[in-house]
Amino acid sequence: MDSIISAATWRGIENFDSSRKPLLGYFNVDDPETMDWEIKWALENGINFFIFDWYRCSGSTTNKCTGNDSVLGQPITLDKLAHTNSLHQAFLSSSFKNKMKFAIMLTNHQPQTITFSDKNDLRDNLLPFIINNYLKQPNYLKINNRPVIFFFGTYFNPTNPPTLSRYDHEALQIIRTSITASGLGNPYLLAEDRYFTTRKNERAHFFKDIGYDHTFSYWPVVYTVNGQPVHLKSSITEDQALTGMKESYDWLKNNQVLPFIANANPMANGTNNPLWTLSPSKYEHLLSYLSTNIIPQIQSDLGRQMILTDAWNEYGEGHWVAPTHKYNFDYLKSIRKILSHQNNTPDYRLPVESNNGPYDSQYQNFLKKVKNPSQYQNEIYNFPNSQNYLIAGNTPTSNSQQFTFGGWFKPSSSQTDFIPLKKGTSFQFVLNQNGTGHCILATDKTAWYTPNTAAALRFTFNQWNHFLCVYDGNKLTSYINGNQLSTSTAAVTGLTTDPYSDIIFGKDFTGSIGKLYFSKKALSATEVKTLYENTKITSAPTPTQAPTSTHPTPGDVNGDNKVDLTDYSLWKEQFILGELGTKTLSSPVDFNQDNKVNILDYSIWKQAYIDSLNS
Repeated sequence: MDSIISAATWRGIENFDSSRKPLLGYFNVDDPETMDWEIKWALENGINFFIFDWYRCSGSTTNKCTGNDSVLGQPITLDKLAHTNSLHQAFLSSSFKNKMKFAIMLTNHQPQTITFSDKNDLRDNLLPFIINNYLKQPNYLKINNRPVIFFFGTYFNPTNPPTLSRYDHEALQIIRTSITASGLGNPYLLAEDRYFTTRKNERAHFFKDIGYDHTFSYWPVVYTVNGQPVHLKSSITEDQALTGMKESYDWLKNNQVLPFIANANPMANGTNNPLWTLSPSKYEHLLSYLSTNIIPQIQSDLGRQMILTDAWNEYGEGHWVAPTHKYNFDYLKSIRKILSHQNNTPDYRLPVESNNGPYDSQYQNFLKKVKNPSQYQNEIYNFPNSQNYLIAGNTPTSNSQQFTFGGWFKPSSSQTDFIPLKKGTSFQFVLNQNGTGHCILATDKTAWYTPNTAAALRFTFNQWNHFLCVYDGNKLTSYINGNQLSTSTAAVTGLTTDPYSDIIFGKDFTGSIGKLYFSKKALSATEVKTLYENTKITSAPTPTQAPTSTHPTPGDVNGDNKVDLTDYSLWKEQFILGELGTKTLSSPVDFNQDNKVNILDYSIWKQAYIDSLNS
């Protein structure tokens, strides 16, 4: 179960392949009612447990894994966890949670996501939290009265072990001992290993030596078909994919270093090579083959009782079985047909058909950030703090050997280095606190931040600066205020990448941005100058006003348009602070503006006070 889905995820899916849209809509992942529907559909079609990605911290959240604000080494609380909405806010609050089992997958992506700092942190903080909040739940997944825990990303090179989150033999022993001592029994510890598809079992040997019980795979891909490598191909047919997966599991069945859990993955249709998808009918063939030819030969009771259908909802990565507009309920129907007794009648009605939903309020709010070309090309946007950002939508960006990007930027001086405009790892502006910066662009032939492929920038804080960077198929050139500034010293060639049409601007930025420009054309120097002149924004001068008195009414210190004893009390405080008028002091009670608070100011207040009483 993907735990990182957000409104931004849905926006990416809508841009990339809207047919992947869930039948629940672009739903709020922290809504228990949407989880009710997911549990209902899963249970009615033979799926009886979810595995949730579990992150303790993440570099992409406020709960950091490293640095001065790291949450590692401290007691764990819910507000100090990363990406918990799907599990805590939705599943554990669902009306149907007690009908569905769940397990966690401790997820490590060194160094961005880490689960513990050292063995003391593992023993004293991580394990008590997991035991008390998950393993002791009545619906936590237990087989043979033993809790099942999945581990992702825990392999490491023994000659260069990680400093943090080191899952070595000692760590595994601590985990077993702590969980067993809590009265929950000896846990099943399962390590992720997809490399059987490459006919390699070095990692399986490593995991066995460390102390894991089983391996399992996440998002297994196809490397060979009929003995021929296909991993360099951009895509393969579904028949090739089905043959490749069968051959991989045949090899694993005959080379069991550790018992394994079979994974019936229906597709690998994201950023991997090769791309492939099994149609629901072909998926039934894989399910049947695994349940008949592979699972009975697994050398453990656990392996013969369990099968994974990876994954429920990885719409972005490109592997899912949850209902979508693309495949409706067909993958779930295949699972029910092959893996269940089919002794029930599933209800495939959508929420709207029973007057429920919609559940997409977060996505609808997110869409308010999106500006269309007629807006971002002409409007000016203010970013009063670094938590605001907007999105330039429907931009022409990908599959071009020419590209121009930029606009007007007025950064405030109260910030450190920042990136006011960014599109993933495709292109961005970087501005530095010292008034310098650069633009960078990647293509299918020029990797992100290849040395000397950036073009330099310079700018002035608190003034409008017109940045434009031009890619002409050979190099990247920067312009400031209509004039050429710098050219990359290394070649930049190839097609621009990233099919998504959204560009983020204003994130982690304070100031103003306006009149953005994107084009699949390399503007000439003359065209850059013309664009600058035609879109020019000038910084309006600060308006001057006639001086006004600080105190419209003499003796009125607090500005409430009356002179009373409150003003006297304020004068008295300042009189004492100014050492009875002997110390130079700039103060609002210095009515005669001689830089002292003394008896003369008291006299002014007193006369004004008497006048007010007589008026």
